[in-house]
Amino acid sequence: MNKIDEESGKQILEEDSSASIGEGETLDNIAEASSMLTTIQHMHCAVHTLQLAIRDGLKDHHAATVIGKLRQVTVAGRAPKTDAILKRHAGKGAILDQTTHWGGTCLMINMALRACGLIIYRRLSQASSKPEENIQFLLLQTSYGRHHWTPPKGHVDPGEDDLQTALRETEEEAGLKSMDFQIIDGFKKELQYEVRSQPKTVVYWLAELRDNNIEICLSKEHQAYRWLGLEKACQLSGYQDMQEALREAHSFLLRRKQN
Repeated sequence: MNKIDEESGKQILEEDSSASIGEGETLDNIAEASSMLTTIQHMHCAVHTLQLAIRDGLKDHHAATVIGKLRQVTVAGRAPKTDAILKRHAGKGAILDQTTHWGGTCLMINMALRACGLIIYRRLSQASSKPEENIQFLLLQTSYGRHHWTPPKGHVDPGEDDLQTALRETEEEAGLKSMDFQIIDGFKKELQYEVRSQPKTVVYWLAELRDNNIEICLSKEHQAYRWLGLEKACQLSGYQDMQEALREAHSFLLRRKQN
């Protein structure tokens, strides 16, 4: 990526300060970070490459904080508005995705191609005489790309197991802490599909909201959320594998209630 000088960074800030990635941080951060991202052959994603470097170089508690900042930069860099600004001032957008294969970094590649999350649902008290109509699923709409709808999920970070990732992503994306829901024993769904010709795995657990009045607090990665019955949730999610996961979760809950 072409280097963005200090003057360009200031111009970006003046044109769109709303695209900052956190309190006290502006698009200058994105410009500085993106200027260091060069085209490296056979790597999947710049942020995961940087994660690997941090994991190897920083063997202490500061690593997680730095990784979190890098994830914010990447999310902000994916936003169409940010990409347009970078292209206008630097001539190119941030290089965030490349093909994968890099020596012996199998662990990092697996992390980049593995995501985990929770299918969150709630029951509506006496909303209908039919049990199947009392279940609603939580879907979040991304603020980037095709603005697709999914349950809260995200990539596995270094040092995490799958369930830790699912819990962290749910808190980051929906503001729901582990005390706000109960993970249901006996359900675990693994989806397999391809992203840019690379195989990807997404693992979902099932969790019931404890209090229907709990507020959903979205991160900058998402722009909307909805609680939906099965059919509407399937229609909004779009993808066949996600629809199957929701239907399996719904059937599992009905069988569980009958037992």
